[in-house]
Amino acid sequence: MIKKIVHILIVILLAVEVSAQNREFEREIQTHVSDYNAMLPMEVSEGLTMRKVRVEGKTLVYEYDMSEEMMKLLKNTGRESRHGIGAEIIASDDMRDFFGRMAENGYSFKIDCVSGKQRSAILFTPKEIKELTSGKANSREGSEEKLTTLIGQVQRVLPANLGGGVTIVSVQKGKKDVVCVSQIGTEFTEEVDLFTYTKMLGTDVLKPIVGSCISSLPLMGDISKRVFETGRKLRFVLVEKGTGRKIEMLMTAEDLETVAKDVPSEAESSLRQAVAAISELTPTEWASDCRTIGAEMDKEYVTIRVQIRSGDTFSRETVDEWFADGGKTLDETYKHNARETEEIANVVRNCGKTGRKLRYIIERFGSVSQAHTVVIGVGDL
Repeated sequence: MIKKIVHILIVILLAVEVSAQNREFEREIQTHVSDYNAMLPMEVSEGLTMRKVRVEGKTLVYEYDMSEEMMKLLKNTGRESRHGIGAEIIASDDMRDFFGRMAENGYSFKIDCVSGKQRSAILFTPKEIKELTSGKANSREGSEEKLTTLIGQVQRVLPANLGGGVTIVSVQKGKKDVVCVSQIGTEFTEEVDLFTYTKMLGTDVLKPIVGSCISSLPLMGDISKRVFETGRKLRFVLVEKGTGRKIEMLMTAEDLETVAKDVPSEAESSLRQAVAAISELTPTEWASDCRTIGAEMDKEYVTIRVQIRSGDTFSRETVDEWFADGGKTLDETYKHNARETEEIANVVRNCGKTGRKLRYIIERFGSVSQAHTVVIGVGDL
């Protein structure tokens, strides 16, 4: 009888513990949804915008708006290639642990893609998520048949416009390599003269460009993996539209692995865009006796430089007090603004996700010596 009671108590305690763990993860997933939605909508690449994150029962859903061309490409790819899109998100270094916990708590993951009235979804079960986060799904060897199938799929949707003046026009399999021919439009070569750079520095300088093209088109990313699994190399041919000038280069598995490390995360990319947008607008016009004069970022901080002056809004005595009290008023004011101003709050969140802090350097207009620094972390919001 005593053994039976003990057994029942153990079962009850385990049930309580599991229930507590589930509630804790529910709070974590709601935080994940809130943090992402605060940054959205976000343009991931040309023709692809992340619109919303939501939870449907026990399924985490990422919703994307995409162009008709990208929807056509998605619907013409096989199940394996479609899953490759989500696999890159699930198995990424900064998301692997989160998705692993998600699978342990019985959650699925769905990518919901919308283009006008068309809709296409990619669903990952908890079992599939576990395989991806543990690396089991990546251990399967490629084959000639799979590579042939993938190339056949991409050929049906070519030409594929990757944006920025680059279009993939042909992909062909040879005995020793797979050849991908891309056309470069004048809008690309007017901005960057690849042919001059190549003559000076060699084709290695183009590998990051090719790597970015592969990462922006999931089907090509899947093909590149199969290429190396079958012992081939990936040959890229870039042809200039109108002139026919071309550059050829070979990409090894090591090249792509190196390039992948340089592709920024979504948070990093969004942060760079935000800082660049602020920087382009500086110096701003005076507004309420304040103006922004610069923005920059390094590995530790995003720094925004601000000038304050005495005028119609702030008296000389008020500004004197701000710089005389050790900056306490300025600290409180700018931390409050970071909470209340959506754009700045989003910058702070992205700073936190990339391991940075937001730093305001506030200068008094006309005074070289009077300046105060305010540092804002995610915990200050």
